[in-house]
Amino acid sequence: MPVTLASRRLRPVGIALVVLILVGLRPGYLPAPYVVALLPFCAVSFAAGAEVVGRRALTAARTHLPSARTGQAFTIRAGAALVLVTLVMGSLLIAEHWSVQRRRNDAWDANRATLAAERWMSNHVNHEARVLVDDTYFVDLVHDGFDPDLGVVWFYKLDFSTNLDPSVIRALPNGYRDFDYVVSSPIIRAALAGNPGRLRDVRRALQSSKPVVSFGNGANRVVIRRIVAPGRATSGRRGHQRVG
Repeated sequence: MPVTLASRRLRPVGIALVVLILVGLRPGYLPAPYVVALLPFCAVSFAAGAEVVGRRALTAARTHLPSARTGQAFTIRAGAALVLVTLVMGSLLIAEHWSVQRRRNDAWDANRATLAAERWMSNHVNHEARVLVDDTYFVDLVHDGFDPDLGVVWFYKLDFSTNLDPSVIRALPNGYRDFDYVVSSPIIRAALAGNPGRLRDVRRALQSSKPVVSFGNGANRVVIRRIVAPGRATSGRRGHQRVG
């Protein structure tokens, strides 16, 4: 990126990359696929930067070596050797990373706790309940019979400071007190850790709830919690745990 910024011809690519990085560093919600937008500019910056550096190295070699022909031949051989070494080292690093990741993926089911929590909620929680979840659960819970109209709410919409969805604020003026359950998932916990001072109603929902059941362990643990805060509003959706 510094090379592209220093080159007038390549500066637009460098500026685009800088802007994308700065937007990604700002506080607040950032969708994980955002990194896809960075990849083309990173690839162009890398290739263009290599071209600029290589061309300048070739020019310097021709200038300082006693024979331009000898210098050019030397530079070509040195450049070919450097490219070969880079390709070999890169291939070894990629192969090692791929091998470790493949073994990890074969032995670890990252979605096990999430799927178990979804099945439990579908079977044990009244579908008239109002639940606060991350976006992983929304479609499945709606498919299982929960009401998509404020029956299942994406937790970022409860961040009144961003006014992400004004309809939620109008319909749920009591915030977390209008909910029956909150799902403490890795996504919600990471969002709270990454946004200090924000998502206050989500924090209060977790603090004002009691664990009902949990799935998984460690960082992937999913806990279904029932909100028991004093002064809870009566939403008319009071979803209690099913019997049996």
